Amino acid sequence: MSQQTVSITAQNQPTVLERLFQVTRFRGFTITGCTVFSRQNESVLDIELTLQDAMDASNTTERAIGNLFNQLYKQTDITTVNLKSANLKSVNLETCPENSQMAHQIS
Repeated sequence: MSQQTVSITAQNQPTVLERLFQVTRFRGFTITGCTVFSRQNESVLDIELTLQDAMDASNTTERAIGNLFNQLYKQTDITTVNLKSANLKSVNLETCPENSQMAHQIS
């Protein structure tokens, strides 16, 4: 089965995990693992999700990952997102502090 690992840095807000889980489910993925740590200042969360395509593992495409990426990108409390998969390119999302807009980097 094809799995993706999503590493997320987010502001420590009461609803951030709920929104992440909801977006992931709406985009057709099942969360098979979740790790959450708060940093020392407790205002930032480091989140790691392990995802599996709920529809069909053979249909995990760059488009499905891209749709998930775009939805995570829209969440206001998320600072960075890294999506990694063995058979897909690594995708990185970071907040640009100087203009508060998001910048996509695909390597």
